Amino acid sequence: MKRIAVLHVEEKIVYPSVTDAARHLRFDRSTACKLLRENPSVCIKPGIHLKKVSLEDYPLNSIVSENGQPDVFKDIPGYEGLFAISQRGKIKSLKFKGRLKKPTVNQNGQRVVVLYKDNVPKMFTIETLLRMTFEGGGPKKTNFRNHHKKGIKCLTDGKEFESVVECCKHYRLSYKDFRQALSEQGDLVEFGGRKFQLIKEAK
Repeated sequence: MKRIAVLHVEEKIVYPSVTDAARHLRFDRSTACKLLRENPSVCIKPGIHLKKVSLEDYPLNSIVSENGQPDVFKDIPGYEGLFAISQRGKIKSLKFKGRLKKPTVNQNGQRVVVLYKDNVPKMFTIETLLRMTFEGGGPKKTNFRNHHKKGIKCLTDGKEFESVVECCKHYRLSYKDFRQALSEQGDLVEFGGRKFQLIKEAK
């Protein structure tokens, strides 16, 4: 007998049980179970349509492509055996039975996740992880040695500052997030709705 799982139609994610789906998507499990016993496909609430599928056809927490087949995950370089990412940008933890990680959105509007290796956290944008995994390129890096002594120019309004710290204070930006954006995007960065460029010396 085939084991029954549920497909979240909108997100194209397969959960191993209604309980797992309810915990992740935050809906009432008992009501969903009753509806699914009577119908193969139900609308739990706006934006959440569930469909009964077989675990023999879909791996746990798999990402389903447009043709209805499981999407392919690849190990993230440097995090082999720990985390994998799909071509649709979904990330799962390999140590916790393929549990999917929820990204957050930083101040620049980018989706980011924190990956751990040897108990050391590191934040990446989804875009960077896709590039690292499927295009063979690493994250763009900025040398932060003495970065606080570098000038920076806001290309949006033409203002120049003697340091990144001064720039962040002026525009009320998160220094931590801004530094992360520089490490991901290089010396030319878009952040907080503005464009910035590191320069050797501010005028």
